Amino acid sequence: MRNKGIDLVRVMGVIAVVAGHVWDTELARLLIYSWHVPIFFFFSGYFWKTGRSVTDDLRGRWQSIVRPYLFWLGVLGMLFLIAEYFRNALSLKDFAGIVLGGSYLTRPFSAFWFVTALIVASLLFRFFERFPAWVGVSITGVGLLAAYMIPEVVSGIPYAAGVAIPALLFIYAGKACQQVRLSGARLVVAAFVLIGVGLLFAISGLSAPLDMKASNFGTPVVSIAVAVCICAGLTLFGLWMEQFISAVFGRLIGELAIGGFMVVLTHAAVLYALGTQPNQIIPDFYLALTIPWAAAVFLHRTRLSGWALGLPQRLKVPPQSVTPER
Repeated sequence: MRNKGIDLVRVMGVIAVVAGHVWDTELARLLIYSWHVPIFFFFSGYFWKTGRSVTDDLRGRWQSIVRPYLFWLGVLGMLFLIAEYFRNALSLKDFAGIVLGGSYLTRPFSAFWFVTALIVASLLFRFFERFPAWVGVSITGVGLLAAYMIPEVVSGIPYAAGVAIPALLFIYAGKACQQVRLSGARLVVAAFVLIGVGLLFAISGLSAPLDMKASNFGTPVVSIAVAVCICAGLTLFGLWMEQFISAVFGRLIGELAIGGFMVVLTHAAVLYALGTQPNQIIPDFYLALTIPWAAAVFLHRTRLSGWALGLPQRLKVPPQSVTPER
């Protein structure tokens, strides 16, 4: 059964991803970039189930993540190449970006890098399960060090596979958060303290914002700690909110959460079509949210739901899954 509070946080994360592609102010980056991508890696760890093989994990990722990635890459890629051709702007670089993925993809594929990074990170995490924990953590640390020292090299690896290694830190943090057992007042206090401390560091400038697509992990150690604090706080907040969400509102949140992955993949296409410039927020932000989400609600009720949304089958709600920067 889906957790309505966690679904609410997922929806908040999707909105933050869209906002991050519309607002380009320093304040927006400080408030959003510290957590809006890490939260989805964190959730992948928080809902992690041990005991599966890499093959089984890949099969599950194919169904829930890879199919929508390929579907929308194909649909949007075809429309993008046609549009660029008629604008006399089509170049070999456009084809290369679609093939190589990761940081090579720009608008209208702004968030596609996240999908391949998450797939690679999840498969690596599954592979590392067979070894002592220090092995995976050490390799992750080396990946983070490389990201700090040679970010252009790390981000330049196709399909954001290089970024996936330091991103494992957020999956490890989410997995560790599984052990937290709080309830009542302690739960809500812990949630707001973690979020508050994290945002305080971010807004004050003590912690630089992340830009994971560019392999920018901010202020060494501090930015990672801040991201983990905010993600853990939001997770606890979602668990606390579960008790207050009515059945009707829960169904609405669940529907939005199911379509959230599609919104992440397609919202930049709306911004591309509108020719949105930085900080041109009205009505672009509203349209970039409502058009893809309305389309997702519609597709949820069609035979395309498996490919477009990553659902196991038509009209069936998937188990807890994850859902992403320029």
